[in-house]
Amino acid sequence: MTTIQKEKIIQGEQIYLRPITMEDISERYRSWFSDSDVNKYIEVRNISAAELRSYVSKKINDPLVVFMGIFDKTNNKHIGNVKLEPIDKKNGRTIFSIVIGEKSYWGRGIGTESTRLISDYALNEIGLYEVELGVVSEHSKATHAYEKAGFKIYGTKKNAVSHNGIFYDATAMIKRRQLFNANASIVIVGFGSIGRRHYDNLKTLGYENISLFDLDISKTKGANSLKDLNIKELKKFDIAFVCTPNSEHVEAALKCAQAGLHLFIEKPLSHSLKNVKRLAQMVREKKLCTMVACNMRFHPSLAFIKKYLEDGKLGKVYSISHEFGHDLSMWRKGVDYRKTYSAKKREGGGIILDDIHEFDLLFWFSNFSQVNKHEIVPKMSGALEIDVEDQVSAVFDFKNGVLGRVHSDYLSRSYRRQCLIIGENGNLLWDWHSNEVILENEVKRQAIFIPSKFEINDMYMDELHYFLSKIEQGKKTQNDVAQAAELLKYLIR
Repeated sequence: MTTIQKEKIIQGEQIYLRPITMEDISERYRSWFSDSDVNKYIEVRNISAAELRSYVSKKINDPLVVFMGIFDKTNNKHIGNVKLEPIDKKNGRTIFSIVIGEKSYWGRGIGTESTRLISDYALNEIGLYEVELGVVSEHSKATHAYEKAGFKIYGTKKNAVSHNGIFYDATAMIKRRQLFNANASIVIVGFGSIGRRHYDNLKTLGYENISLFDLDISKTKGANSLKDLNIKELKKFDIAFVCTPNSEHVEAALKCAQAGLHLFIEKPLSHSLKNVKRLAQMVREKKLCTMVACNMRFHPSLAFIKKYLEDGKLGKVYSISHEFGHDLSMWRKGVDYRKTYSAKKREGGGIILDDIHEFDLLFWFSNFSQVNKHEIVPKMSGALEIDVEDQVSAVFDFKNGVLGRVHSDYLSRSYRRQCLIIGENGNLLWDWHSNEVILENEVKRQAIFIPSKFEINDMYMDELHYFLSKIEQGKKTQNDVAQAAELLKYLIR
């Protein structure tokens, strides 16, 4: 990731952006925050000269803040500010804010231009993955300006902004780094339902150079396909998507890694620990970008919860519980569940690994804290014709003080997926069907986040975009082979 250039000047058509200095502080600058039209949708208002000087000094000296003024190119007049704060290099993201204090410049596209310039700088020069912003929902003109600058709405944060004692909803928007290397050569190993989903999504992103491999050649008929998965053939590719049954993940991944391919491996990493260390060592030595699928992390509600916890808004977290259940016979329409890998121990089936999502989310929310002790209790009810566990309950005592619990099953006659987090400042609840993040305490119960027009494939698209962007940047992903192996060691019996 590029070092932040504090002296950077960004040129636009009507305006330019440059770092704010103490010399830019003026009475006119301070007056912006006393103007009811200007401060209507911002949190700072009626600020004193001393407070303004303190604020500016703090921001310009913070290495994790980009604070720039907006200046008219024709007369160098200071007309507003833009800010990126904080610069989260680890996760590749930041939060954007803007104020245009000179009202005579409103309605001239300055907001859109400034937003585009600073967000493109964040993504393309600093090298971040995403820029987020929040805008008071009733401020439709600002929302439209941000959309013109490349931002998309992903949800609503309820009662997120307070002005004069009145709470307003905030529209949450995001802009992500664009992918440029659409000429990358990709092979998808295993062309079942998830392999096909990745194939379709890669096509949607503009990737055309895609080949397929599956032992069942009828699945790849009419497409570019490999007859054999050998090192010589694999060396023709840049990236491999391993979408085989669980028991074949590591074997296929080792071949692809040996050929020097970046790896996206479907969850779980494997059904055993055999050769996992060897794979981790190989990808490390070859400096390959790897990711083990964790699409639920890209669900907007769960991503919101993660950020809420990181920001400390729930206070100390006491416990995290995840539940999932769905009758296995209903998982795949028109497919005999008894013939799927889910039903077969030798192919890595069973609810523990099939629903590794809940375990992954638990460890993710717990910041992958070390585990003091844990217990996993699997059970075969006999209700299904399978030779693996159809339900499991697990408890984890994390060193950071969190008590974690997971319950999953193949038995529930209705699809259910839920999360409950108990913390110092209340409880967070999320349910798949209502798809709202609820905060409750002894005083009230309210929705604090609602995704916008959520579709299931959005998770997979965002996950894919994230992985491909990390390859471009030469950075490790949030769930590489080494990270995924840490979770797997607790689940393999």
